[in-house]
Amino acid sequence: MSNSQLLRALSEALEDPQALLAVILDSEDREAAMAALQERYGWDEVQAMTVLDMQFRRATRADRDLIMQEFERAQD
Repeated sequence: MSNSQLLRALSEALEDPQALLAVILDSEDREAAMAALQERYGWDEVQAMTVLDMQFRRATRADRDLIMQEFERAQD
């Protein structure tokens, strides 16, 4: 899995953090949350795990901007 693919999943997740959190909170357990994220966003298991493992501090505007910048650089 490339760093670009992981950054893409993080940037997609942070486009609407409230929706992401709703998916996680509505899930019975970690496995259900991973499956729900994969279904909703079309991610693979590694991408879903990366998003689940993300710390809440990464959802600040400054960190979201950094993730988007890294993702854009990885696309070049």
